[in-house]
Amino acid sequence: MHKVRQSELQILIQTLLSSIRAKEAEVSRVSSILEEMESVRNNSKYQSITAQLDSVIEKKTKVKIIEQRLVEDLVTCVTELESIVGESQNRARRIEDTIQRFVQPQGQVNVQAEWNEIDAMEQNLGKAVEDVLAYESKIFSVKSKIDEALANKNVLLGSNMIP
Repeated sequence: MHKVRQSELQILIQTLLSSIRAKEAEVSRVSSILEEMESVRNNSKYQSITAQLDSVIEKKTKVKIIEQRLVEDLVTCVTELESIVGESQNRARRIEDTIQRFVQPQGQVNVQAEWNEIDAMEQNLGKAVEDVLAYESKIFSVKSKIDEALANKNVLLGSNMIP
C-alpha cells in the first residue's frame, strides 16, 4: 500500500514540477511584455495612451506578482511532498526491519525481545500517524495559498471563475 502511495506522490511531484516550469516561463514572458509596454509608454507623446498603458501595466504587474507567488507556493508544495516521500520510505524500512527482527527462526523464543519489537512497531506506527497528520496540515496550508492566489488573479482579471 505504501508503495502505491509513494508512486502517486512521485507522479504528483513530477506534475507540480512541470507546472512550476510552465509558470516560470509565463512569468518570464510577462516580464518581457511589461518591459515592452513600459518602453512604449515612455516613448508615447499622447497622454491618453500613456494613461491606458499605465493601467494595463499596473494590472499586468499584479498578475506577474501573483504568478511568482504561485511558483513559490508550488515549490513549497514539492518540497513538502518530497519530504513526505522520504519519511514514508524511511518509516517503511523501519517497520520492515522491526518485522524481520520480530520473526525469529522456529524454536527460538525470546519473549522480552518480542515485546521490545512490538513496542518498536507501536512507536513506528504512532510516529507514522503523527507524520501523516502534520503533512496533511502542511499540504492543506499550501493548497489554500494556491487557491487564494488563483482567486486573487481571477478578481484582478475580472473573471468570476472559481479555480
